[in-house]
Amino acid sequence: GLDLTTANQIKASLTDLEILRQKRLAGQRAEEQAVAEMARITEEQRAKDEQPPAVEQSRPVEQPRFTEQPLPAKQEQADFAEPDAQESSSTLSKELELLRARRLNQASPEEMKARLQDVVLEKRPKLKSG
Repeated sequence: GLDLTTANQIKASLTDLEILRQKRLAGQRAEEQAVAEMARITEEQRAKDEQPPAVEQSRPVEQPRFTEQPLPAKQEQADFAEPDAQESSSTLSKELELLRARRLNQASPEEMKARLQDVVLEKRPKLKSG
């Protein structure tokens, strides 16, 4: 059988593994919620861009839950944009929103390390009593 020290080590490592899994799942849920929110905001922006200007002025402006800092280059581009360039500017802003959403979905280095550690712990051969 197993001695008490080995049994306690196995129990502690399994507890640590379960805690790491729960943290990872909580992080994934938070990421999924952020992605859903960004998708909703992007869809609202797309719908707003497609509406006629008269309707946009009468509609109250909704504040997004995720406030983003406007990029200086984007502001300068909007200041110097010509009417023909407005369409390409809206296309670029849609692409920019998509890229921002992707960047928010990327795992941080700490999350990647935690996932790697989980995999290593799962793949480690079980301790054998000698």
